[in-house]
Amino acid sequence: MLKKSFLPLTTLSLALSLELVISTSLPATAKSQSNSVLDLQRPNRGETVGQLLARRARIRVKVPNIRASRNRYGGAARGNCGIDGTSQLEMKTLLPDTNIGLTVAAQPTFFFLIPKTSATEAKFILLHENHQENGDDIIYQKTLPLTSTGGVMSVTLPPEAGALEVGKEYRYEVQVSCSSDGDESSNPSIDGSIKRVQPDADLARKLEKALPRDRVALYAEAGYWNSSLKTLADLRFANPNDPELKADWQELLESVGLGTIAQEPLVMLGSDSSQTP
Repeated sequence: MLKKSFLPLTTLSLALSLELVISTSLPATAKSQSNSVLDLQRPNRGETVGQLLARRARIRVKVPNIRASRNRYGGAARGNCGIDGTSQLEMKTLLPDTNIGLTVAAQPTFFFLIPKTSATEAKFILLHENHQENGDDIIYQKTLPLTSTGGVMSVTLPPEAGALEVGKEYRYEVQVSCSSDGDESSNPSIDGSIKRVQPDADLARKLEKALPRDRVALYAEAGYWNSSLKTLADLRFANPNDPELKADWQELLESVGLGTIAQEPLVMLGSDSSQTP
């Protein structure tokens, strides 16, 4: 009897041992595979998964509780000069729904979406907060060539235009030249506001020591939308094949309700071609 029962018990014991080995090794294998995927997404060598997730969480902008004091058009507009010359052109400023962005830059960069259009140029105008309709308070204006692809475009205030004053609000306008008869009243326009801020001493120290990728998160956490967007856009132009930067761009735009714009190409104005990082 003992001899008959020994073989089944031994077989059962071996089966249980094998099952235990397999069951304990599977989680480790899955964990290893999961970590390898995250490793591919890490922007910097040596960055832990926790650090990556923490940085991505901070990329969500903390929009300050302020709104633009004066806006005639808001952040979006439509006009009949799409790619075929008749369909609607849906333009939009890259701003939170407050229609104002904060920046630490003396000469900031302004971002806006102009899709494919039959128009060949647009006009950018920067004005003082208390501007007059006669245009006496225009600070800077520039005619922008439009590419056939359309996309997210930007204008940077040049040094010769002067520096924005800290704490003062400015309004800017983008108007696409759709009309062929020179009647600007029929041209679609969008506008937004910007305010320059001075970071406190603690944030200034962090920004000075941080890598550009980390500055994106620092600006976002402080609520400095324009500075965060500009820093990340520069990184994408410099590293067009970086999937993590593309994911960060999506995350940043989604945090202010602009997720549908994230796949639009980034256009370098003044060039005959667009760049899609």
